Amino acid sequence: MPTLKNSGEGKTARKLLPKQALCLGEEETKALVRAYFDGDGWAQEKEPLVELYSVHRPLLEQLRFLLLKLGIYTRMRYGKSLAISGEYAVKFANEIGSDRSATLEKFSKWDLKRRNVTADVIPVPRKIFRRLGHLLGLNSESPVWKRWVKNYLVADQTYPSRQTLQELIQNIRSFSKDAEKAGFTFEKEAEQILDRLNTLVESDLAWEKVLNVEGKNGVVEMVDYEVNPHHNYIVNGFVTHNSQICMKLSIQTQLPAAEGGLEGKVLFIDTEGTFAAQRVFQMAQASGQDADKILDGIIYSRVYNSDHQILTVDHAFKICKEENIKLLVVDSILSHFRGEYIGRESLSERQQRLNSHLHKLLRIAQALNLAVVVTNQVQANPQAFFGDPMRPAGGNIMAHASTHRIMLKKSSQGLRVAKVIDSPYLPESETYFHITEKGVEDAVPRNKRDE
Repeated sequence: MPTLKNSGEGKTARKLLPKQALCLGEEETKALVRAYFDGDGWAQEKEPLVELYSVHRPLLEQLRFLLLKLGIYTRMRYGKSLAISGEYAVKFANEIGSDRSATLEKFSKWDLKRRNVTADVIPVPRKIFRRLGHLLGLNSESPVWKRWVKNYLVADQTYPSRQTLQELIQNIRSFSKDAEKAGFTFEKEAEQILDRLNTLVESDLAWEKVLNVEGKNGVVEMVDYEVNPHHNYIVNGFVTHNSQICMKLSIQTQLPAAEGGLEGKVLFIDTEGTFAAQRVFQMAQASGQDADKILDGIIYSRVYNSDHQILTVDHAFKICKEENIKLLVVDSILSHFRGEYIGRESLSERQQRLNSHLHKLLRIAQALNLAVVVTNQVQANPQAFFGDPMRPAGGNIMAHASTHRIMLKKSSQGLRVAKVIDSPYLPESETYFHITEKGVEDAVPRNKRDE
């Protein structure tokens, strides 16, 4: 691994893969991962479980990206290892393997009769399957239903794994299509349940079993963030409304010019996994738009580290030109940079790379006459004794690269405030809005309704 050592200046805590490694072909990528696994990996002897170790989290993120290219899902464990379990561990053993005889012997001892492994399950309650069977006219004693469901839920495992749930969905959809051809009809709720299950299968969420619950005496304050009716909409700190606005803009961009749109498609670069197709679908439907057409007009790219983010923007010019892109969204611009460049000693390098990245986005906007929207995070200023300690992350480089800067804050009564803090021609002002089924809508605080 001489290239790996050189790229990390010989320090274990600073090793990184060279950029070329992220662009290798399939066989070369497998060889690279195999070599790393043989050097800093481990396999369990009884059940399908593989781990790759490093004390440098950015290196683990790079390995995670390479494994995703090969169709293998991993979980980050305490920022020090990547865990691969279940069907994905079997796929790792079959397609990547090892050059060490001791590890190959462990692979051969895995108990593959257990189709589900605790670390790879999706917790779908059995009542969902019962409801689905009822909608399809199949009860729990039906031979067809027994063959489907009980084949996917082994005796000591309550929930199906990701792959087995995907197979179950495919089987049920195939059955319903054949039944409809024969003249049978089913309620729409059945298809809605299958769509929700498929969303869980295709998501990059990992589920962990709760091992222990401790009771607490006294009153404990709890915070619950929700966007109705999707109670599983996940938010992260201050970026709750950022992603909502970006998804709303993705709809608005595709509308005709007479309705305030740009009559073009959207390229959405997601760095935090906050884009939700079902939420866009809900917004479009509530606004009276063709939701399927709106989703078809969004080209989505999930990026997993700063190198992947920069590489995606490098290829964005061609995509924007060929696909009539009128809006390019990066949500959020600094997430990976802040996570990978830690400490003052790496601040200079981070800002230089960020500056180059932002100027590429500016050139795309100017050359193709399209809008670029980037969301940013905030950070607390510990030296601020008076006023609001929160300030935008990224420093002056972020500020100078932006034409218009808008600060979003939470307000009372469930409202949010959007304040123009810098613009070449817009006055400094603020307005209120709230998150609704339609997305982002204007709002007026109660104390200002009579003005």
